[in-house]
Amino acid sequence: MSLETLLVLFVGLSAVAFIIQSVAMWRAFQAVRNTVEQLNTQSENIRRDIQEITHQLRQTSESLRPLGQTVEELSTHLLETGQLMRTRAEDFDQFMQEVMQIGREQALKFDYVVTDTVQKFEQTTDMIKRDVIRPALEISSFIKSIRAGLGYLFHKENT
Repeated sequence: MSLETLLVLFVGLSAVAFIIQSVAMWRAFQAVRNTVEQLNTQSENIRRDIQEITHQLRQTSESLRPLGQTVEELSTHLLETGQLMRTRAEDFDQFMQEVMQIGREQALKFDYVVTDTVQKFEQTTDMIKRDVIRPALEISSFIKSIRAGLGYLFHKENT
């Protein structure tokens, strides 16, 4: 084999290798292009789905906005009501403490009046016993003794 044959053979082999390599590159290009087209199609579908979801979320957000305002107003009213109830409870508690204090004071006054009245009644009873009943008993005894004496005296004369 001569050098020229070897050179032709080598160039032929290189040409075949180049053609095979070109075909492989062409197939790889086709595969990459198909993959890119599939990815583009999928990304377009995803983009449409995302736009649809975004649109629905906007509509939902807009429809919930009045509800959010209502909830905010309700929350404000509930806070105000809670504060009002707390204030009313504190006022009621203070009122009940004042009523209890006044009740205690009135009970003490009533107790004083009753105790004082009982003491005065006892003093009056003692005074009546001492100043009225005792002298009346003494007078009554005195009168009885005079009657008895007179009765004895007049009865003795009749006998």
